[in-house]
Amino acid sequence: MPTYAFDHWEVNGVMYTSVPLNFTVTADTTIMVFYIEKGITPSTGPNYTPIIIATSVATALGLIWFLSRRK
Repeated sequence: MPTYAFDHWEVNGVMYTSVPLNFTVTADTTIMVFYIEKGITPSTGPNYTPIIIATSVATALGLIWFLSRRK
């Protein structure tokens, strides 16, 4: 089974690499997190596994709380 490592976030199409990602949600927001398979060399390029989260403001607040508690 492959092992994955965090690569970056995309929030409404804007890329972020910080962990944790802190932002204020004031409207419906699309958050995507990209993981890259470990062991992939730069010559073969990344093998992204996107996880798409379409969310409302209330859901985003819960998601941010949940993600802030993960280690």
